[in-house]
Amino acid sequence: MSRDKHPSLSEMWDVIESAGIRREIVEKNFPTAEDVTELYFLVKKRLHYQREQDMIRRLKAYVEKLKNDAFLEVVKKTDKR
Repeated sequence: MSRDKHPSLSEMWDVIESAGIRREIVEKNFPTAEDVTELYFLVKKRLHYQREQDMIRRLKAYVEKLKNDAFLEVVKKTDKR
């Protein structure tokens, strides 16, 4: 789906349901297409935020590993002297 194309109702339901939200509950509480669209964008924003946070955690762990590896290399060089 391109950025300038508005998602279809089916695509919106796929995203909403992928977040663990049951369709029956949504249809009871958000009966109009506008409501579903608003919920879709909220869910999509939340999923994007969660992916960003996961990426930040992985990057921090990777940087820590690099720091530890570099430290171990310095220690190994110092021990060889």
